[in-house]
Parts: sequence; C-alpha cells; structure tokens
Amino acid sequence: MRTLLAAGIVAGVLLLSAEPGSSAEPAPGATIDDLLARVRKFNPELAAAALDREAAVAKIYPAGALDDPMVNLTRDQGFRQTLFTASQEFPLWGKRDLRHGVAEANAAASAGREGNVTAELVEQTKIVFSQYYQADQALRVTREIHALHRTVADTVRARYAQGLGTQSDAIRAELERTRLEPELSALERDEAAAKAKINALIGRPAGAELAAPRELRKLPPAASLKLDALMARARTGNPS
Repeated sequence: MRTLLAAGIVAGVLLLSAEPGSSAEPAPGATIDDLLARVRKFNPELAAAALDREAAVAKIYPAGALDDPMVNLTRDQGFRQTLFTASQEFPLWGKRDLRHGVAEANAAASAGREGNVTAELVEQTKIVFSQYYQADQALRVTREIHALHRTVADTVRARYAQGLGTQSDAIRAELERTRLEPELSALERDEAAAKAKINALIGRPAGAELAAPRELRKLPPAASLKLDALMARARTGNPS
C-alpha cells in the first residue's frame, strides 16, 4: 500500500508539472537584485569562502580543549597479568587559552576573507549587469534603425526600378543599411560576453539563457556621495 501510495503521489506531481498552465522558474537577469541574490546563493567562489569560515569556526572549541587521553593495554605472560594504563597531557599555564585565541583570530580572518569576496562579487555583478543593460538597449535601438534603413532601401530600390529615382539614391540607401551591420555584430558580441560573465557569477553554463534586463539600479542620493561620508563607510564596512 505504501508503494502504491508513493507511486500515485509521484504520478500526480508529474501530471501537474506537465499541465499547460504550469509555469517554470523564470530565467534570471531581469534585475540586479535577483542576480545579487543568486550570486550569494550559487557562486562557487563565495561558497568556498563560506566553507573555509565554517571550518575555521569549528576549530575554535577543539583548540581550547585538552588533548585526547592515551590508553595502553599490555599483557605480561611471565607474571600472568594484564596492565591497563591511561595518560593525559596537560599543557602549561595559558597555553590552552593561547590556542583558543589563535583559533578565534583565524575564524575572524576567514570571516573577513568571506566578506571581501562577497564585496568584490557584488561589485563585479553590478558592473556586468550595467554592461548587459547597455548592450541590450543599444542592440534594441540599432536593430530598429537597421530595420528602418532596410525599409528605406527597399523603397528607394523600388522607385529606381520604376524610373522614379536615381541610382545614387539607391546606392546611398543600401550603404546606410550595410553600415550598421558591423555595429550590430559588435553589440551582439558585447551582449554575449556580458551574459557569459553573469552566468559565471551565478554558477550557470556560459551559454545559459538570461532574461532581458528591465532597468538599472537607481542612483544613490547626492548627499551620500560626498567624500567624507564615503571614507567613513569604507573604514567601518570594508572587510579589507
């Protein structure tokens, strides 16, 4: 009965997931906040730094504890007796506290390195998202202009075929259209490079699909961009 019940539950889940109305998780990349959340969750470099910090924290308690006792069991055949001995090493005064302090300092250093990695990744993500947004917007406008030039070139070519235009007008319109093609190719390369960087930051394959960026981050207030305020934030919040 348990097997049948489990099979029925699995079949029901599969049927629900196969319904036309069911929606999959949307592709990332639409907003910077979504990307930053994914970086903190999926970035392999940040995950490695977090594991190092956890390992350093786990060493604090053993560093201040006594070493494991040594147990020895021997058999004396001559006297027909078994000897059981136990020994325990006791470090000199203050040595355990010193080891405990060193372990705490190492844990704090690991936490600082994790914070530094986080700050650098956040900075990289914001920069790459801005590049992705710029390439996406430039591509959109350039494609619209390219389509407009194509329409104009087709119109001028048709007028020239009907004897209503000159050959120079047709050549000029065609040159204007072809002039944008190298720019389109360059913008497509920039967009592909930005996508690959974003996917690397969130632990996805380089060619994975991303959503179109919707908007840039809002600029901070002008009062927060004063040098004294920025230096105070750097002294108190920068992990380096």
